[in-house]
Amino acid sequence: MRKVPDKVGPVHCRETDFLKKLNAVVWDSDLDPTEFVSGWEAVMKEFSLENHDWLSYMFKIKHKWIPAYFRDLFMGALLRVTSRSEGENNFFCHFTNPHVTLVEFALRYDSALDAQRHEQDELVKKSKNLPSLVTPLQLEKQASLFYTHALFYEFQQECEATCFACGIESCNSCYGDGEEFYVVYDNERRKNYDVIFDTSSNHSTCSCRKFESEGILCRHILFIMKGKFLCEFPSKYFLRRWSKDALKQPMSNFEEYNLFELVEKLSVFEEELKKKKCGEGEATRKDQTASDADILELLVGSKSGEVDVLPPNVCLTKGSGRSSKRLKCAKDKVAEVNTTAKKGRTCKACGQSGDLRMNQVQPNDSGCLLVLRFVDLTAQWNEL
Repeated sequence: MRKVPDKVGPVHCRETDFLKKLNAVVWDSDLDPTEFVSGWEAVMKEFSLENHDWLSYMFKIKHKWIPAYFRDLFMGALLRVTSRSEGENNFFCHFTNPHVTLVEFALRYDSALDAQRHEQDELVKKSKNLPSLVTPLQLEKQASLFYTHALFYEFQQECEATCFACGIESCNSCYGDGEEFYVVYDNERRKNYDVIFDTSSNHSTCSCRKFESEGILCRHILFIMKGKFLCEFPSKYFLRRWSKDALKQPMSNFEEYNLFELVEKLSVFEEELKKKKCGEGEATRKDQTASDADILELLVGSKSGEVDVLPPNVCLTKGSGRSSKRLKCAKDKVAEVNTTAKKGRTCKACGQSGDLRMNQVQPNDSGCLLVLRFVDLTAQWNEL
């Protein structure tokens, strides 16, 4: 319903009472499907929205979200997935955070559970105290002994409305099977409700379907019970999930099993233990040994084969793991190549190279004059 202003437009939502009338039809849980359809069509016709695409689609899937189509389903303990996750997050955020270690989380998790158990114990202690009553009805007193405080206060509102807001509109007991038909007028809601009362079992049904959907008796049935001077509720109307003893359940229920079947199973198990203890030949021992080995392998694991562990590769133990020489850039590499490929000393005239210095001039094959000057380097060194 939060999308209605965006889908319909501000003209219908702000300048008219369209939203008020639409919410009255959609969220009225007392309407049955037929009344809802007629109310929806009346609102659409009043504001000329019969051909609106989005509203037509929402009306087409009305059985998936309109409360009128869930009146016969028990919705008393309905909890959305988002509400559940938000509740868990809100509970654990008081004890832990994403930055704790695994050990700290385990300790804080135990603290959270202890706090939850302590809160539950406090609620159990408070439930032993009887709440104050607002009416002299014995039905209210019986409900205070059965319901928890939270549920009793909700029931108490219905019980109070029974005395001050309800009245009989008409009564008809012409049914041949012991059923009586009543029309109860609700002054707060300005509406009539049909109540059928069974005189043989004291069971009642109401057109508001509050008990079927929430598990708590409505004011209209309570009004008929008050008129019948009933002092106790039929056991049908007390759901264990709303009682003070809802958590007091045994860990195991032996009533679900037959005692003779349990004795027979124990006898068979005893015979198997005797066979394993005494043994039945070598084959039995081998099978038992094999089974024991399988159990050990399952629990501990199988023994791995031999693995040759080689020494690790030698690496630098200091620094960044690189060699002591600095990395060469492209300029250094080019200079190194040029140095390696450097030519020897050559003659400027002919371009030839030689190891001896020249002190004479001789013509060569190319026509150049070579000055040959033979220098005895050793002699010069000795003179020095």
